[in-house]
Amino acid sequence: MIRIAYLITDLEIGGTERFLERLVTHLGPGFQTCVLSLVGEGPVGKRLPGNVEVVSLDMKGKWDARVIPRALAALRKFQPDILHTLLFHANVLGRILDGLAGTPRTICSLRTQEGKPWYFPVERHTWTGFDRVVCASRSVADHARKKMGLKEAKIIWNGVPLPRNGKGIKAELGLDPMVATACRLDPGKGGKEFVLLARSFPGANFVLLGRGSEEAALKEMAGPNVRFAGWRDDVSADLVDVDIFVHASTLGEGFPNAVAEAMAAGCPVVATDVGGTREILGETGILAGSDLETPVRHLLENPAKRLRLGHAARERAQNHFSIPTMVSTYESLYRELVS
Repeated sequence: MIRIAYLITDLEIGGTERFLERLVTHLGPGFQTCVLSLVGEGPVGKRLPGNVEVVSLDMKGKWDARVIPRALAALRKFQPDILHTLLFHANVLGRILDGLAGTPRTICSLRTQEGKPWYFPVERHTWTGFDRVVCASRSVADHARKKMGLKEAKIIWNGVPLPRNGKGIKAELGLDPMVATACRLDPGKGGKEFVLLARSFPGANFVLLGRGSEEAALKEMAGPNVRFAGWRDDVSADLVDVDIFVHASTLGEGFPNAVAEAMAAGCPVVATDVGGTREILGETGILAGSDLETPVRHLLENPAKRLRLGHAARERAQNHFSIPTMVSTYESLYRELVS
C-alpha cells in the first residue's frame, strides 16, 4: 500500500481542485490518500469519497505560521510515503514541511503560468527541494524554465470525463442555436468577454455555466439572449448538444479544464490563445486573439465544419485526456518514486 498525502491551498471549485478530486477518486486499491487543505474543507473536500481523509489546516491569512505545526501533526499521524503538493502556497509549505517531517518522497506540481512577480523567485528555490516536479502542460514547463530556472519536469495532462449521454443543456433549456462557456465568473476568466460577444449575435442563445464574484455585474451587462445556468457538476455531460463552446479567458491557465471538457463533449471550440489552450486543442478547434466574433460567426454559418471539429475534438480528448490515462500515469510515477 502506497500512502500519499496531498497538500493543496484550498478545496473550492477550481481547475486544480477538480483535478485532485478526479485523481484521488480513481486511484487503484494499492493507494491510500489523505488531503490536507490549507484554508478549509470546501465544496470539493465534502465531495471526496469516504476512504479519503480530508484535513483542514485552518490557515488564517496567507502567511499564518500556525499552519506548520498543524500540518506536521497531520503528516506524522498519516505517515505518508509521498507528499504531493499543488499550487503556490502549498508548494512553499511543502518544501518547509519536508525539511521538518522528513517525508520519504516529494512531488511538486506546477499548474499555472499566473502569479505575482515575487512568486517566481520563491518558486525557483522551492522546486529544487522536491524529488519530482510535475507540470500540467508543456506550456507550464516552458514558462517555469524561463521564470524559475526549472531543469526537468514530467508533463501529465489532466483527465476529464467522457460523456455518453446524447442530450445536454441545449435540450434542457430548449434553446437553438446555443453558444456556451463554462468558467468561474471571476476577473480574467472570460465571462465579461463572453457577455459582450453575445451582443453581436442577437439571434443566438449564449449560456454561461458557472458562478463567481462577477456574476451580479455580468447579469447587469447581459442582453436578453444571455442565460446564466449556474454551477454544473458534470460540465462535459451538459455540453454534449451545444453548437459552439467559447473559452474567452485572458489568464495563463496551464491546463484549461473547460476546454478539455468541451472537447470530450464533442463541441467545436473557439478559444483565446493563452496558457496551455493551444497545446490542449491541437488542430481540433479555432484559436483567436481578441476577435472572437469572426470565428463564432463562421461556425454558426457552417454546421458541417462544426460537426467535423466536434468529432476531432472528442477523439483527441478520448486519446489524450481521459481520466484512466491520467490516473495510470500518476500511479506509475508514485510506484517509481517508492521503488
